This record gives sequence, structure tokens and C-alpha cells, in this order.
Amino acid sequence: MPSTNTGQPVARNALDHSLHVIVEDILRSDHYGSMLTDLVADHRGRTGNYHIDKLVR
Repeated sequence: MPSTNTGQPVARNALDHSLHVIVEDILRSDHYGSMLTDLVADHRGRTGNYHIDKLVR
């Protein structure tokens, strides 16, 4: 998602239309944390959150 200004409305609109949504990127919690928390809290269906912490060299 490029920014909270465009990413949140796109994801929220898809969820509101009962579509599956995957938000994938390198998302800093200080910038995107509240947006993701709000999306999860407002989602009416089953929600999965996954964090992959792997250093690639």
C-alpha cells in the first residue's frame, strides 16, 4: 500500500464489499499501525495477521 491516504480507503472498500483483502508490504508500525488496527477491528469476518521477520542477505 503506497500510503495511508490511499491504502486504507481501498482496503476498507474491498472489505465492505465482502472481498478478500491482502495488505502486503514493508509496513512500519509507527506509520501504518493504527490504520491496520482499525481495519482489523472494523472487519466483520475472519481476519488473519501474519508477520514474517526474516533477514535476507
